[in-house]
Parts: sequence; C-alpha cells; structure tokens
Amino acid sequence: MKKNNDLNELKFHIKAACFLANSTSPKKVLEQAHRLTPSRMHPLLSRCSESEFEKWIKNGQSNRNAYHRLCLTLIMSILSKNRFKIVSADPCLFDESELEKFSDTRRLPKPCGLARGSDFEIKNNRGINLIFCFYNKSREKIFREISERVRKFDDCRFENICFLITPSSSLLNKCRRVGWADKWQRGFFVCFDELIKKISCSGNAGRKNRDSSTDKTISVFNAKVIENRPVGEDKTPKHFKIKFSTKGLQTVVPGQFVMLDTLKISERKQMYASPVLNSLSGLNRCSSRKILKPVSYLKRPFSLYNAFYKYFREAYFKNIRLPYDFAITAHRVFPDEFDIFYKVVEDGVGTNELKGLRKNDTFQMFGPLGQTTDLHVLRSEGIEEVHLIGGGVGMAPLLFFGQVLRYYSFKIKAFIGIFDFKTLLLKNAPDSGKQINSHIYIDDLKNIGLKGGDIYVACETGKAEHNLIPDLPETNFYQGVVTEQYGSYLKALKKKRGILVITCGPADMTGALKKITLKYKLPMKVLLEKRMACGTGVCMSCVCHTKRGNQKQYSRVCADGPLFDAADIDWSKYESAQR
Repeated sequence: MKKNNDLNELKFHIKAACFLANSTSPKKVLEQAHRLTPSRMHPLLSRCSESEFEKWIKNGQSNRNAYHRLCLTLIMSILSKNRFKIVSADPCLFDESELEKFSDTRRLPKPCGLARGSDFEIKNNRGINLIFCFYNKSREKIFREISERVRKFDDCRFENICFLITPSSSLLNKCRRVGWADKWQRGFFVCFDELIKKISCSGNAGRKNRDSSTDKTISVFNAKVIENRPVGEDKTPKHFKIKFSTKGLQTVVPGQFVMLDTLKISERKQMYASPVLNSLSGLNRCSSRKILKPVSYLKRPFSLYNAFYKYFREAYFKNIRLPYDFAITAHRVFPDEFDIFYKVVEDGVGTNELKGLRKNDTFQMFGPLGQTTDLHVLRSEGIEEVHLIGGGVGMAPLLFFGQVLRYYSFKIKAFIGIFDFKTLLLKNAPDSGKQINSHIYIDDLKNIGLKGGDIYVACETGKAEHNLIPDLPETNFYQGVVTEQYGSYLKALKKKRGILVITCGPADMTGALKKITLKYKLPMKVLLEKRMACGTGVCMSCVCHTKRGNQKQYSRVCADGPLFDAADIDWSKYESAQR
C-alpha cells in the first residue's frame, strides 16, 4: 500500500514539474521534480524511465491541475496555522488523485457570490475572506472583473482580499508592473517559487525569501512632480514635502535612497547649453537681466518618506491583517508615486533649487542606492516590536520603514524629536478643496496603522499643542529632547524583550540612544546621514569609521549602508566627525 501511495505521489509531482518546466523534455522535468519531491522519494524518482515520464505527462490539463493542487496545499500549510479553511474551489481545476496530506477539493462547492469566477476561496473564523486565481493569460479580462468587484464591495476594510498566483518569479514581476494594476485592482500576487522556498526553508533563521523583488539594478530615470508643498507655519517655510511619480523606483526598499537633480530638466539643459556662462550666473525668472547666482552641478542624496501603490489607498495599512507567514510571500503592485520630506538649508544651493520645482515639472534622479534590507527576517531573530526614533527630518525615512514593518505585522512605536511643534503643520493645499490641516509624521504614522497611544512627540522649545491632536495622550508629549523622553519610557517599561530600535537623526541624538539601548540591552540600527558626491561609493566622500569585532575600518555610507548596526559603528569617531 505504501509503495502505491509513493508512486501516486511521485506521478503527481512529476505532472506538476512538467507544467512548471513548461517542457516535456525528461531532463527538464526531472530537474523540476527533484525540487518538488521529498528527499525520501528521490531514489524512486531516479529509477523512473523516460517512457514512464512520457506516459504520465502526456495530458497538459492534468499537469496544470496537479500544479494547482500543489499550490493549494502549500498555501494551506501556511494558512491553516491561522485557522483558515478552504470553503470553495472549482473542481475542474484540481488534480483528483487519491493522495494523503494534499488538499482535496472534490467535495467543495464552486466559488460564488463575491468570489464567482475565482479558482478557490479560503476563510477564517474572523470573517477574513481570501480569494485566489491562478494566472492564465486568457483570463485577464476575468481577473479585472473579479478584482474590481471585490475592491468596490470591500472598499478599504480588507475583509475580502484577492490573490493572483504565478508559477515563476519573472511572471510575478511582470504582473506587478503599474501598467498591469488595472487588471488586478487592489489585489496581491503570490509566486509558486516563493511558496516552495517558504515551506522548504521553514525554521531557517537566516533565510531570505524575497529574491524576486530585490533587483539591485541602478538606473537613471525621470520623475514628474505632483506637488511640492511647504510644511510649517513660518512665512518663509524651511520644510517641504515633494510628491512625484516615476517608474524607476519599483524595487526600492526601506534604507535605500536616491540621488536627485534639484533643477528641472529644461533648466539643466539650458545651463549645459552655455556651461561657462551658467557656471557663474543664472537667469532671474522675474527679469531678462542676468544676475550672479550659484548653480548646482551634483545630484543630492534623499531618502524616501512614503511610497504609494495604485488602487491601495494611503490608509490601507490600518485594516489589513495578513498572517505574518503568508504576508512574506504576498506582493503588491510596484509603487509608482513617492514622497520626499526635506529641509531647505540656508544658503544651500540644491535645496533652494528643489523648493522651486512646480507641478508637472520633470527632473532626473538615479537609484535605488544603498544596501537592501529584508525586514521580515527580523522576526526569525526574535524581534516582535520596533521603535522608530527620529530627530528632525531624520524621522522622514523611518516612515517608509514603518510601512513595511506594519505590513509584516510588527508592533511599532514612534518617537519624534522636533525643535518646534509648529514645524509639523501641513496646511491644506490651495487647490485641493480640503479644509482640514494635518501634521507631518503624526498623521502619516496613523495612516500606516499606528494608534495615538503609539506615537510620542518631544519638542525642544515651545510647548507641544496636544489639544490639536486629541487622540494622542497628553502624556505622550514631552518638552525636551527625544532621547530623554525615550529613556524615561524604557525605564517604566516592564517587558523589554523582542524590541529593536531603528533611528535616524543628528549624531548627538543617535550617540545618546546608543548609550540608552546599551543600558537596556536592546539592538539598534542607525540610518546614517553624510554628505555625498556620487552615491555609488566611488568618490569616498561619505566614509565613516566602523568596526568588525576588534578590527577598525572605513565604510562608505552610500554603498555599505546607509543602515548600520549600532554595534558596528565607531561612535567616538562618528560623533566627533559630525561636530
């Protein structure tokens, strides 16, 4: 009996392997089959003849159905731990072999109602409904109908979520392109390659699972300004938030950055048309008279503040609740719009040019730059909660971290250190029709799902006007520096296990946080800030002192970072170099 069961299971895996190999070549099918079959079955696989292979894989639909059933089994091995059950499936799409430990759809009803037209449906006892389709080029019109129906019915509750399953990473990335978003509206994508990796590598603490979306290609591309808004109550604002659209940053991850040309393309071309003249002067826009004026030549480094995904509303993180083990295999469409929050440096050439960009202006940038970081791996290192601590504009890149950490279901608390509370005010845009002002950082943190009690604000001068943000407890406002506030918070905190600190800001602040986290034995990562000329590690202008064990060395912030473990930074040299 066991021998027959093993043979049936082997046939099943070979059929699925044939579909995935997209070939009937015994050699290619065998390579795939070795990847799919348990090691205990490899001896039996090696004894199979080519004639047996050809007999088993001659029916293309049967091969596809075996692949479908294997996908369903892998998905259920992840979701069943979170009390999800299969409630409907199209029986015509699944293998019907008598197999133990493989999901069986023969007695299930066909998907109907909101899920009609889909391939199978999974629910849990909390009312979360997951609707799945297998990629098939001939069904793209149906995919649009299903996803649009679910999106309109569910709105932003995320009680009903669509997933499209692709057989390969290359097809996954094709479907994630912004141009494909209309065909799978507000839906997620799952790749078979990642499902099989997730199962085979389960329990491996060092695994990296998202190779399909971590493309390290650096490219030069154009971006188009959507808006460039002043922040704060000053008559001459020092802070701005620029929102732009581009297809060049689809693989960017938290911790990476871009090098940005602060002049719009037309002005840059005009400058290069007469390089000698324009290196000394610029054209006054209010007059035909030329005046002496410095002009930038090098691009400026900026981290991203926010990423936006088509059909995903800005506040969708508030409601989405995917099980962590499944979330790390699920992907959204690539982002196509971004925010950068920046401070205009007095007499600074680049930032003063940047604030002059207007809606529909195009400018050039290149990236993404810096090391990639797989934040989901933190879970395997025992991290359950992340504290984001930012000083001034150093808080800006931490919001992007918060987006991804929130998606992976980490608990998050944010500590914002600012000079004056008024600098956070973001007034409604003149042409937006909105009458409600918001506060930079605070409202964006709420949009990614943080509650008022999870956000802490420290003001160095003046008084934090907590009455303007009623859902933030008065005790979460502090007059002083954010390091003092955080030190007091940790002192009163009973449970300190499983916490990671990620910080960005002035050297004095991050140095003080290093001492605090060392005292309480908390790991810390630091997003370092340095002046850069190239952004790629060639010019060596952004080196900092680091160490590996007892060995001291230089590291390039742009190429080796900018995110570093606090334990790897030579703090005595770093703080003195920043003064």
